[in-house]
Amino acid sequence: MTIQFSVESIEYLAEKLSDCRYLCDESLVYLTLQISATISNLLQDACKVLRKCRRNDLTTEDFAFALKLNHLEPMYGGYTTSSIERLLFHKIKKDNRILYHITDNIVQFDELIIPQSKIPLDISIRIHWLAVNGKQPEINENPIIDIPIRSTVLKKKLNKTSHIISKEQQIYYKELTEMCICSNEQKRKQALLILSADNSLQQILSRLILFISEGVRVNLAPTSTFDRSIILKYLMQMSDALLQNEELYLERYLHYLLPAILSCLLERRISRDHWSLRDLAAKCCKQIIRFE
Repeated sequence: MTIQFSVESIEYLAEKLSDCRYLCDESLVYLTLQISATISNLLQDACKVLRKCRRNDLTTEDFAFALKLNHLEPMYGGYTTSSIERLLFHKIKKDNRILYHITDNIVQFDELIIPQSKIPLDISIRIHWLAVNGKQPEINENPIIDIPIRSTVLKKKLNKTSHIISKEQQIYYKELTEMCICSNEQKRKQALLILSADNSLQQILSRLILFISEGVRVNLAPTSTFDRSIILKYLMQMSDALLQNEELYLERYLHYLLPAILSCLLERRISRDHWSLRDLAAKCCKQIIRFE
C-alpha cells in the first residue's frame, strides 16, 4: 500500500497548522516523503489488525492500535473501545467538499448527573460502649472476640467478669501457661517466679484461674487411663505462685480456684505418689485461709 501526498498539500497544511511560511522547497519535499511513508506504514499496520480480527471494515480502533504499535499518540474522540457498537467514519459530500464524520449518540443529560456510586458521608465521631459490666456489647463498632472455653458452665460464669485482652496479652498468656506445664525445670521456675511477682497479670488473671480449674477437671476425670499427677502438681504450683503474689486481687476468683485445690487434696484415686500433691494443695488452702 503506497500513498503519495502532493507537495502543495503539505505546504498548505504547514502554513495553516504550524504557521511555517518560510520552508524551502527541499524541506517541503522531504517532509512530504516522510509523511507519506508514515501514513502508509500506519495503514498497513491497521490492515494487519483488521485481518487478525477477521473483519471486513476498517475502523478507527484499528488505526488507533496501529498508532500505539508505532509509539505514536493515539487519536482522541475519533474511536471507541466499546465492543457492542463501533464508531465508523461516514462520508458526506457537500459544496464540492468531502467530509468524514462519526455519528454521535444522543446522551440524556439526566443520565450524566446521576452518580454511579454512593457519595461517601462526612467524617463523624460516634460514642459507643466498649464494655458494660465487664462484657463487650454486640454492636458493629466492637470487634468479635472468640474465647475458647471447654466447659459451658464455666463459660457462663466467666462471661460475667470477662475482660477484653489485646493480642500481645493473648501471646503472653499462651507462652506463660506453656512454660508452667513444660518439662524444662528452669523455664517452669521462671514462669512461677513471674506468677508470684508480676503485677500486670490482673488482666489475664481470670484466664489463668480458668486454665487451672479446667486442667484439674480434665486430669481428674474418671476416663483418665494413665497417671497425670505430674500435671496436677504443676497446676498446684501455679496456684501457689498466684496466692503468693500480693499485687493481685484474687477474692473474685476464689470460688473457681478453691474447688480445684480441694479436689487435688481430697480426691481418692490420684496416683501412687500422691502425698506431695496433697501437701502442695494443703499449702494452697493454708494460704487462702490466711489471706481471708
